[in-house]
Amino acid sequence: MSTQTPGKLLVIEDDEILRQSLLDYLEDRGFELLEAENGRIGLEILQREKPDLILTDLRMPEVDGLEVIRQAAASAPQTPVIVVSGTGKIADAIEALRCGARDYILKPVEDMAIISLAVESALQWARLVRENREYQTELERKVAERTQELKAANEQLHQLNLRLRIVAETTRNLSQCRETGECSVKLLQEFARLMQANGGSIYLIEKSGLRLLHTFETEHTPEFIPFPLEQGCVFERTIEQRASILIPDIALDSETEASGWSGYTNGSLLTFPFRNQEGEVIGVITLHNSTKPSFDEQDKEIGNILASHASEVLRAVQALEGLRESEARFRKLAELLPEGIFEIDADGRPVFLNQRMHQLFHYTTGDFSANLHNVNIFIPEDRDRVKGFVKRQLAGEETGIQEYTGLRKDGSTFPVLVNASPVFSNDKVVGTRGILIDITERKRLEEQLLQTRKMESLGTLAKGIAHDFNNILSGIFGFTDLALLHLRNPEKQAAYLKGINQAAERAKLLVQQILTFSREGRQEKLPLHLAPLAKEVLQLIRNTFPETISICSNIDSSGKIFADPTQIHRVLMNLCTNACQAMRENGGTLSVSTLDCHLDRELNRGNSLIAPGEYVVMQVADTGTGMDEKTIQRIFEPYFTTKSVGEGTGLGLSVVQGIIADHQGHIVVQSEKGHGTTFCVYLPQYIDRICETQGTGFKGD
Repeated sequence: MSTQTPGKLLVIEDDEILRQSLLDYLEDRGFELLEAENGRIGLEILQREKPDLILTDLRMPEVDGLEVIRQAAASAPQTPVIVVSGTGKIADAIEALRCGARDYILKPVEDMAIISLAVESALQWARLVRENREYQTELERKVAERTQELKAANEQLHQLNLRLRIVAETTRNLSQCRETGECSVKLLQEFARLMQANGGSIYLIEKSGLRLLHTFETEHTPEFIPFPLEQGCVFERTIEQRASILIPDIALDSETEASGWSGYTNGSLLTFPFRNQEGEVIGVITLHNSTKPSFDEQDKEIGNILASHASEVLRAVQALEGLRESEARFRKLAELLPEGIFEIDADGRPVFLNQRMHQLFHYTTGDFSANLHNVNIFIPEDRDRVKGFVKRQLAGEETGIQEYTGLRKDGSTFPVLVNASPVFSNDKVVGTRGILIDITERKRLEEQLLQTRKMESLGTLAKGIAHDFNNILSGIFGFTDLALLHLRNPEKQAAYLKGINQAAERAKLLVQQILTFSREGRQEKLPLHLAPLAKEVLQLIRNTFPETISICSNIDSSGKIFADPTQIHRVLMNLCTNACQAMRENGGTLSVSTLDCHLDRELNRGNSLIAPGEYVVMQVADTGTGMDEKTIQRIFEPYFTTKSVGEGTGLGLSVVQGIIADHQGHIVVQSEKGHGTTFCVYLPQYIDRICETQGTGFKGD
């Protein structure tokens, strides 16, 4: 209430003249006025008319002013009371104010403006009190409404938390799945439980359509929905949008076409896609609810969270199934292979051995599990080499093909080739897996063909040897004829006889060389220098090569090797003969050299890993036709040859490699098509004092 909006005033005064003067004054100021000559009548008017303000005297008959103040404060506390009294007692004023009076004005009132100011002030106070009470009431109402909203939100949040806990529980349950079928059943059950759905199905995307995995409605759910899907159907929309779809009321939805069964005409529908790591849809789950309440946005959001976890579970299950299928397939292949397949752990214990390994070593599965504690039982004769091999494997190195001696259960031995690589787990080497090949037959063929190959080499050298012998014999015959012609001249005769003797010495040396080369069957290793043997070979081949091929040599090695001279002779002869054949058409240069070599670190040359140590290196190079990479990869294979039919057996380089391996050496080939070929043979040096004290004789052992 403001001064521009006059209120309703009640004047209680037993003095009629004063009462009238107050009424006249207040009426002129626009107030609506009520009057009473005593307190009793005033209280009655108060209850009936509800005035905005009361002006009252204290001393009145029947009911005095203090009682009016008390009852007004009790029944209408928002109505201000102003006392207009002539008692002049401070005690009366204090009591009036204590009982609830808003103001106290003493009679006689000399300036009526005091009345006007007191009334306006009291009405302003009443208005503020009323507005404050109204504001407080409105605030309490809003607080109550907000409290109710928060209570509802808290309840909704509580329900949401319960559902999220169910999602977490569901995710844990799904993580136990190991097969797609089992996973699909649990997925549909958990989605239906969480969404309170009474129908649904789950499909997986294949190349030609959607394949049903599981459904609650087997009587009308198709097993397969072929591509292309009907335009606008829930499956097509879900796959195209890669997002979930909510249809609160199927009966009112005109955008979505039925998928498979047209019986979904009422209730609500939810679909969720399952995605792979690239975001592509790999499956779709549909949920149907024919009863109230319908699916809502919260169901959709909760379902999206579960679908995200379910996609990961489904991918993991499919990957696990693929891994099991791959493992079964490769295990079956491993069992079918004619080679031994093995895997050992970091301690050398067998992890996997195929049937061929059992057959090769004559052990049963029970023997392996009960008795075999370490790979050393397979190849005890090469235990130290195996330790080095395993050590390099565990260091993550590729060791290439290595030859060892295998030991069967009955104690018999046989040669094997091993090609293995390290097994990693979390970037750490945890073992070795590889292939083991029985090369008994290969060795037998090599031994059988050594003599054949030697004779083949002799055939190549026959012309040169015959040429040398004919030259020697020509000299002998010539000097003999000349000596006979000069029987009477002792000096000339002595000179001719000396020529005969020199020719005989050359014949003797040639015979010794042939005998050395043709020693049969013996493989007697002994310390020897490589340089004289290389010179001997060069002397033998010099007269057998055509004039279009020149021979140069650099024999500069002083170190010894521990070897069978006949076999090393064969290696060098074979390499030189091959070089000659590579230059047969266009001619060229054959270079033969030997040198001493120190390796301070392991050398990787092609498929050979050459350990650090002291070596004597023999190099044979030609400027012939060369080889491409594909041919280089196969030249050491038995029976592989680039020669025409009838010109070679394909066993020469295979035999050479076998001889070098038998001498713990390495052979490395470098070649380029049209630019010649170079063979380098690394043979470990032999030290006499080591041989005497330790019995090995190899530098770097």
